[in-house]
Amino acid sequence: MPLLLEVTPRASPLAADAALLAGNEEAAADLAKIGVVVDWSWPTVALGGSSGDGPTLAGRPRFELIRDTVNWMTDALPFEVPEWSRPRRRTVLFRADMPVEEDATKLLDVVDEHVGVVGVFQDPPIALAERKWSDDAVGTVRDAAERYGVEALHDRNLRGQGITVVLVDAGINIDYLLQRGRSHRLDPLLSYVRPGEQRKPFAFAPGHGTLAAFQVGIGAPDALLADQAAIGEADSDGDEPPMHAWLSDIAPGYQLVREHLRRREATERTLVISNSWAMLDPDWDFPVIQAELLRGSEQNEPQNFSDNPGHPFNRLVQEVVGLGADVVFAAGNCGQPHPVAACQFGLDSQPICGANSLPEVTTVGAVACDGERLGYSSQGPGRLAYEKPDVCGYSHYEGSGVHHADWGTSTACPAVAGIVAAVRSRWSSADLSPEDLRAAVTRSAQRAAGAGHSPDVGWGVVDAEGLIKDLEARMGDAGAR
Repeated sequence: MPLLLEVTPRASPLAADAALLAGNEEAAADLAKIGVVVDWSWPTVALGGSSGDGPTLAGRPRFELIRDTVNWMTDALPFEVPEWSRPRRRTVLFRADMPVEEDATKLLDVVDEHVGVVGVFQDPPIALAERKWSDDAVGTVRDAAERYGVEALHDRNLRGQGITVVLVDAGINIDYLLQRGRSHRLDPLLSYVRPGEQRKPFAFAPGHGTLAAFQVGIGAPDALLADQAAIGEADSDGDEPPMHAWLSDIAPGYQLVREHLRRREATERTLVISNSWAMLDPDWDFPVIQAELLRGSEQNEPQNFSDNPGHPFNRLVQEVVGLGADVVFAAGNCGQPHPVAACQFGLDSQPICGANSLPEVTTVGAVACDGERLGYSSQGPGRLAYEKPDVCGYSHYEGSGVHHADWGTSTACPAVAGIVAAVRSRWSSADLSPEDLRAAVTRSAQRAAGAGHSPDVGWGVVDAEGLIKDLEARMGDAGAR
């Protein structure tokens, strides 16, 4: 059973060496006694902290040193300090594995006996939000660009210049993109491959990640691309595998983005993250009942990924958004009546779950260029935010050439991310927060007059022309870059 263990480090709060925050070996030793094996090859992921603005001491912000010191002092006080009045504690994650035959109560015993372990969470498998179709493509990428109205962005010279779009996917082939007319520059500093991967960023075989990267250029042909190749992919001639990666394979790349944002001034925080992946099977996660047994938090939240905003990965995504990143997720391809073959969600099991359903992210379903919802596009309501998907994008058209059609919410998601990146060419997150930009995207979406939110298509189909006109009317030249 793969797990994520949240641990409070025992390093001195005044330690200058950040490596001392890498983990708690004593806690790991205790866990090993019950068969929980910590994966020490997995990159360290820290949680908590703040934006990191201001002067630093040995690489750590001064306020973090003060906060950690106060935490230690309040722990030592002879009276109880109300939780709401205490600074947020800094913790680190272990990736671990526990034999399935082990009793969950043993985990509780370790949590109870060892103050360093503050949470036991599921590390579920995740998969690319893809589908192989034999149907004919509907339209072309030019049709999609016309229907999005991206010309209105480009006429204003909003082409994503200076903006990095991070593709969390299966890896990009940059040479192939150049052959297909995409001339994006690369951002190697924010690129990442999961541990054990021998290939380098931008040098993967043309596949799902390349297909996704191609879509960014619809709205943001001048954006930089960062290749976070954290997810595996089936061979082109094989069937879809039931699992492509663990959720923890993605977390270090998000940490890389977070630390990048912390180092930048607020007016320079302009970053878009596209995620064309999802869960395909609810059995990959802790059930809510079992999760509650595994020590719900102080608010009795389940310790699974699907239903718990306090899951470490969901908190990591929230931190990144709080620092100014626009995060876009595919809704997934578990919709009715044509869910992906590997999808095991039932009719009432709400497949838009986990990070894909966070209220802070833009969740994107899929329609064809004729405006019809594609039958595999996952429907709401979402698990963590009820009104999901937020919007839809176009899909299942001829474009990248990776397959006969660019299909699925995997296509719609990065296309919407590219439109967001184009808007960011004018306004940074200091002037237009991710929350306000997401609200503008939903407000300006194309939908029938008077129509509200629909669990099938959200607030409608993204309209780049309507979006920029809405923002110009509300923002004017305020904060324009």
